[in-house]
Amino acid sequence: MWKIVLRSVLHQFFCPYALLFITGIITFSVIWMFHGTAKTASYILTGTPYFPIQIAVGAIAGFLVARYFDWPLTRWTWVVPLGILLTSMLFVPPPHGVSLFGYWFGWSGASGRVFPPLQPGITMPFYLSVTYSLFSLLGERGRNHRRRHSVHESNG
Repeated sequence: MWKIVLRSVLHQFFCPYALLFITGIITFSVIWMFHGTAKTASYILTGTPYFPIQIAVGAIAGFLVARYFDWPLTRWTWVVPLGILLTSMLFVPPPHGVSLFGYWFGWSGASGRVFPPLQPGITMPFYLSVTYSLFSLLGERGRNHRRRHSVHESNG
């Protein structure tokens, strides 16, 4: 019982950040394979505030984990990153003239950057974990659908 609880808690805290790390490794590896530069890989990872590569990795990982593993609480990995994001929104004011949501979710960069300095470490894990959770829900439904069909086929 305690192993399930420990695994669930660790999954909640480390899943978004581990996936970000894996995304970085994959992106840099693919870029270097095609003789790209670290600057190109960095731009691909953080060049847009909506982080499409991380969202894609979250979608694929969430679906596959829920489809093939019976891990509890995969649909709830967004809770910890949301808490961190909301806390940051409360205690880190945006620069003058920039809206709160524009600062954390948009192009309203500070100090000449495309994104606010904290956005990759706070907003990016939130986006990834929400995507991971939504696609884990789809993966669970697929796994449950597959189980029901296998039960019906064995009874029929």
